[in-house]
Amino acid sequence: MALGRRNRGRLLAAIGSTIAGTALLAGCSGASPSVPDPDEVSGSITVWSWETTVEDTVKMFEEEYPNIDVTLVHQGDGNTLYQQIQTAFEAGSGAPDVTMVEFDMIPQWALSKDITSLSALGADEIAGDFTDATIGLATIDGTLYGIPSDAGPMALAYRTDMFEQAGIAVPTTWDEFAKAAEAYKAAYPDSYIANSPFADTNTQQMLWQASVFPIHIDGDTIGIDYDSQEAVDVVSFWNDLVQRDLVSSIPVYSPDWNKAIAEDSIGSMLAAAWSEQLTAPAAEGTNAGKWTVAPLPTWKAGTPASALWGGSAYAVTEQSANKPAAALFAEFAGHDDRISKLPNAGFPVLKKYAENDEFL
Repeated sequence: MALGRRNRGRLLAAIGSTIAGTALLAGCSGASPSVPDPDEVSGSITVWSWETTVEDTVKMFEEEYPNIDVTLVHQGDGNTLYQQIQTAFEAGSGAPDVTMVEFDMIPQWALSKDITSLSALGADEIAGDFTDATIGLATIDGTLYGIPSDAGPMALAYRTDMFEQAGIAVPTTWDEFAKAAEAYKAAYPDSYIANSPFADTNTQQMLWQASVFPIHIDGDTIGIDYDSQEAVDVVSFWNDLVQRDLVSSIPVYSPDWNKAIAEDSIGSMLAAAWSEQLTAPAAEGTNAGKWTVAPLPTWKAGTPASALWGGSAYAVTEQSANKPAAALFAEFAGHDDRISKLPNAGFPVLKKYAENDEFL
């Protein structure tokens, strides 16, 4: 998407202004019964991660805690890490002490007891420093299982030149977006205003933005309900745009999708904070500098609402032989001020940064 530093700041501001105040699934348990003393923790731990800044994090952590040695295994991407750690979980051995994990995997690993309670290791003391949305996603039945490290709040990224030439104002509601899609198609018959969330694999996020939460966890029971009228309304809205050929249905990040971005066949994106990293190669060249961002359109005018598409945390595995040291690393990776300020750091999860327009 080739936003550049100035527009990257706009992306962060656009998504930060709506997500920071959104309380989603918030909550964590009370005081910890067994809090490790950092000055008494020592030994070695192994950390698995795909994060781009994790090498800097490990270096700073070992400087802060010289009695703890960290062995870092950088898998490069989440799929590789998940394949390897699932094998270790099933085998009952071979898992790291600390692992990076996306928010949507935390419930599964918590219910299978592959990751341990961080509430029991003192992490509740810092839980209030994180945005409600991210700490809520790392909390299951009042127990904290992960320390948030980055978030993927969403915004509307769009081609300024194509919108202007078609006479389209940036939509602020989804009704306006549907009308804009019609005007866009009339101006560019061979192009689409956006890809559908069905193809983008972010339908769940569109439901979330509409305050629809189809999946519920109660103890060891997982309930799934996609039959509510609110859920039907969201899916029907997008299905209507698909049926009228107003949005495309290209598998996201596929070669065809990259080609569509590069060749002006898609004029906007339902983007996450991390999207620039994956779309920049396709949006470079003649399209460089033509993308900018705005808050995600909402279902109710004047009521800001976003959603998280992605985002991750650090968790401690049950297999860890040094849980106190592992918990210290997880807390450090998500809570230390210096991590949020690294050049390639993800969207901040600490309230003091996520709610700070000047920082964003």
